Amino acid sequence: MVGDQLEFVVGAVVHRPDAENPVAEGAMLMVRRMGSAELARLSDVLMVPVRLEPFHPRHGVRPTHLEPGDDLHNDLHTVLLDHQGQPVVELVL
Repeated sequence: MVGDQLEFVVGAVVHRPDAENPVAEGAMLMVRRMGSAELARLSDVLMVPVRLEPFHPRHGVRPTHLEPGDDLHNDLHTVLLDHQGQPVVELVL
């Protein structure tokens, strides 16, 4: 998390595809910031409201779980982990 925005960082090794024993020649990184506009786009794609909430330790480390929502629906919480497997935030549908 950076401020109130979640950032996804993905990295890949760059090497020559024609090399017999490829050696890393570099790396490619991509960063995606999950601000309010990106969450709105994700909501449109999934066709359900989406929000991020801080990780609640009382939920345990269950990857997905239901929590009471409004009178008609429960909220599906998915715990997002960092690169060390530590919970960072919950994606709520």
